[in-house]
Amino acid sequence: KSANLVNLENHLQKIKQISNLPIAVGFGINNKEQINQIEKIGANGVVVGSALVGEIADGLNRNLQPSQIVDLVLEKVRKFLN
Repeated sequence: KSANLVNLENHLQKIKQISNLPIAVGFGINNKEQINQIEKIGANGVVVGSALVGEIADGLNRNLQPSQIVDLVLEKVRKFLN
């Protein structure tokens, strides 16, 4: 594990000692590998907002139509789920 992942795992453990609430981790999660790693260290959920905003920005930079941008975002979500 990377140092950041170990650090995150330690923080999750501390939070779980004081709360029974579900814990979601986010900020900069961009691929399925990162999602899998975060799930393995004990997070209950993963926030992938940065990745979705990135897809929207990419579509806008490429002058895509709104429906095409939606398709980009949906494809990204599908990759995260599979």
